[in-house]
Amino acid sequence: MNHFSSITSVNRPKELLQFALDCKANPHRWSTLGNRRTLGLLFFNPSLRTRLSTQKAAQNLGMQVLSMDVSSHG
Repeated sequence: MNHFSSITSVNRPKELLQFALDCKANPHRWSTLGNRRTLGLLFFNPSLRTRLSTQKAAQNLGMQVLSMDVSSHG
């Protein structure tokens, strides 16, 4: 599964929940998952909390982050 928009998109939701709990319990286990990958963030509205939490999550997975702000000031 690459994309899902609701729990009905998941074939085995209990396994997904168990995986999420494992990730939370062992966060360093996945620290190389995103090695040699870059996450591009495109923000149309200023949201420091969203930006920082997404950047930190990507960094926890070993990703590089490019953040772009395209909000209009005028």
